[in-house]
Amino acid sequence: MLETSISKGFTEFSAGLLDARHRGAIFLSGSFSWAVDWYFRHHTCTQTQTQDQLSGQVNKVRQTELGAIFCEAASEPLTDIFCAQWRAFNKLESGDELPINFISSKIYRHHLGRENHAIFFADPAFNLDAFAALSGTLVAGGIMYIWLGDESNIDEAEQVNTSNFLQRLKAYAAAQRGIYHIYQSQTEHAIFGRYSKDESAALGNEEDDEQDRAKNKSSDQFPALREAGLTSDALLPAIKAQATAEQLIAVKYIEKVLTGGRNKPLVLTADRGRGKSTALALATAQLFFASERALNIVITAPHKMALGVYFTQLRKLLDDSQEGKYQLSDHQITWRQHSLTFMAVDELLRSQHHSKSNPDLLLVDEAAGIPVYLLNKLVAQHHRIVFSSTIHGYEGAGKGFTGKFIPMLSAKGLQVKTLTLNEPIRWANHDPLEQLIFNTCLLNASLGELDVCTVKQGQNSSPEYRYFTGDKLAQNEQLLVQVFAILVTAHYQTKPSDLKLLLDDPSITVAVQLVQQQVVAVALLIEEQVVDKALHSAIVSGQRRLKGQLIPQSLAQQSQLPQALEFRYLRVMRIAVHPSAQGLGFGSAFINEIRIFAQQVDIDFVATSFAASSNVVNFWQKNGFTPVKLGFNRDASSGEHSLVMLNDTSLQAAQQKFVQQVSAEFYEALSYWLADEFSQLDYSLVMKLLAIAPKSSLPPITARDCEKLLAFKNNANLYRLARPSIARWLQAYIAKVSVAQINIDHGNVDQNSVGQNNLAQQDKEKLLAALKPMVAKCLMLHQDADICQRFGFTGKKALYQHFQQLIKLS
Repeated sequence: MLETSISKGFTEFSAGLLDARHRGAIFLSGSFSWAVDWYFRHHTCTQTQTQDQLSGQVNKVRQTELGAIFCEAASEPLTDIFCAQWRAFNKLESGDELPINFISSKIYRHHLGRENHAIFFADPAFNLDAFAALSGTLVAGGIMYIWLGDESNIDEAEQVNTSNFLQRLKAYAAAQRGIYHIYQSQTEHAIFGRYSKDESAALGNEEDDEQDRAKNKSSDQFPALREAGLTSDALLPAIKAQATAEQLIAVKYIEKVLTGGRNKPLVLTADRGRGKSTALALATAQLFFASERALNIVITAPHKMALGVYFTQLRKLLDDSQEGKYQLSDHQITWRQHSLTFMAVDELLRSQHHSKSNPDLLLVDEAAGIPVYLLNKLVAQHHRIVFSSTIHGYEGAGKGFTGKFIPMLSAKGLQVKTLTLNEPIRWANHDPLEQLIFNTCLLNASLGELDVCTVKQGQNSSPEYRYFTGDKLAQNEQLLVQVFAILVTAHYQTKPSDLKLLLDDPSITVAVQLVQQQVVAVALLIEEQVVDKALHSAIVSGQRRLKGQLIPQSLAQQSQLPQALEFRYLRVMRIAVHPSAQGLGFGSAFINEIRIFAQQVDIDFVATSFAASSNVVNFWQKNGFTPVKLGFNRDASSGEHSLVMLNDTSLQAAQQKFVQQVSAEFYEALSYWLADEFSQLDYSLVMKLLAIAPKSSLPPITARDCEKLLAFKNNANLYRLARPSIARWLQAYIAKVSVAQINIDHGNVDQNSVGQNNLAQQDKEKLLAALKPMVAKCLMLHQDADICQRFGFTGKKALYQHFQQLIKLS
């Protein structure tokens, strides 16, 4: 094994971090074996010193001493090397069990509720989401060790040197106190300086100071404890001894969710390390302590492992209360007459009529990691909910969670209360590692204010459009910040890895729309084409799948259209408009510009694939895009089905014929899929898809169909006989209504006016809404009772009378 001595000054550096309650980072460039050995020796030194400084503290288990190990194996078995060196370092036999819990990209989110004293991060692909997320689990005094590959290895060195993001990371690390970069070739020259908290704070830049001022200002939302109704006597003694002022206020507002009026949810947000999960535990213990009646509280999260801090803190609080011992089972804690139960979200929704699924209070931790459609279902089922989530995209949601989810709650008529915890708990202010993560990942990128008057004036003139590669964007920090801030604000799923993607992926073009030098909108574009014809048959059969070729491969393999591989596509991965400029037509103008750009470079189709909703479909459809494929499975993040839409930019016969064919096949199949694979689609989305169906895809209405429709409208008992005819008529009628000009007078539709007169958009929407129950019954085959409950009919007779009335109007 490689011999590595302790670097000069490392002990003092480690002690300084712990004394300042800060965290550091050390980048290691060299062979993996050398990096692992360096980590073992220096981390062991750190652990020994920590135990000396914190004398009297119970020793951590050996697994905690080793730290969290993110070891993503790529071309070489990194985990095997790590295990072999750990055995040699500790003089263990080959058969001994190792206290190593490797974390991979598939499961790292499950570990976000834990705390680590050290992290060893080794990933040749450098998963930025995992890097940013796991850094937040490191406690004060901890060090994150990051392996950056071997510079003597040509391939590994090229990967680092050609990555704009990693070069950015290295540059920020070099300028950040408390962060070091150690090279194997210069190990003997590595010298660590004594770390001082005061010097670190003094090195804070203006941006950090502005951030602190903003946080202090936002802290004004917390009234004085006395004003919040908190008295010392009402608090559990252990809470008084432990909680910060912000956490105490959070406890009080969580209590109000339980004791106050229904449908007044609380949304608690914080950056990682601010004591958010602990605040939930404090509130749970306080409610148990203060309530005379038995309480049933349920907590849910993306995964139970994400609740490690919550359960640890709750058990400690109940132990310290000296009010009786708690009972612990696999998913439940009981204390006196109260119970706290963990339930997974899907279990909670499936068993809504079970007593445990109807709790007195529902806590939803790391809510941004749960698809929005599931959160909406929880809101519909439960009337006393606390949502808690990390702000800055560690869970892959970004600021879009608060920007979109909170307005969504308000739109449902709920009185939403929001609180933000600002003060770090897990570490102190001006933490070097947090500053490094925030700066390099642009998690603190603030959205610039637009001059609205100037922007509106720009509607009357042509905006400016510029196109950037990652190389060019990396050289323009100011523009990069503006671009990413718009993406984070406008898109719910923007995450740190998106920054790495747009900086490093040569196939991505960043398009920027400007009005008088102000960034109004941003689009991420990627060209897709399967050039190697030898791979076509393997792709169609599903034996091969190429990275970064979403549209041609999905159409060729999943829709079994081999000719899809013959074309060139420009996929719009993201398009985001500054909030101040939304609704002014800039998005549509941007799409038109992208279409022109595609024509100039001989692209066959502009394409898009997105989480389908009626509003988003409407945007793309009005800009000339046609639906061609709807994914059968829901997206893991959004909870929606992905819809592929195409726009023919070439105006060539072959391309036009292809769009007509694939669209016709999609709509023909959709009429069958609605009763099975898509039976749970949102009604508004179904109506929108049917409304924009191409005329050529609509089923013909025969004379025999008309006879059956007439029979049903006179006798509701003939519904089963007429259903196939009703289904065909319904599809044609919805498409006809969507393009027709219809008069509606006092809520009644004049059938004779179809296609003749003017119709206000709201009246057209009213008629289409009236057709939803018929779509649910005739096309999606939902049960009568469910339809009546959903749309407010008194029973089957009233429902069928509604159907008959609609057919009479046709």
